[in-house]
Amino acid sequence: MNDTEYRIETVSYQNKKDHRILQACLSKWFKDLKTLYFTDPMMKFSFRFHSWVNLSYNQTGIITYILKHERWIIGHISVKAKMESVSVHLFHRRQGHANRLL
Repeated sequence: MNDTEYRIETVSYQNKKDHRILQACLSKWFKDLKTLYFTDPMMKFSFRFHSWVNLSYNQTGIITYILKHERWIIGHISVKAKMESVSVHLFHRRQGHANRLL
């Protein structure tokens, strides 16, 4: 495998290995107040990973994707499929942006 490629992988907050990696990554990203508030204005500073998981990621049907470059996580997005309305909710500031027909 070529490490200079960009890769998209799925991760789970319920998987212990993924949970540990996401906690380390997000804790570094959200040390900056502006970054945390841009991502989720409801979160209080300083960032607490367990609060983050409890607020949004303990529900079923949520899929989290990460973008990797040279084995570093450089992006993160979570989606929840809403089968009853045939739409997808992209997690961004809890505003329900990017609902679209499948």
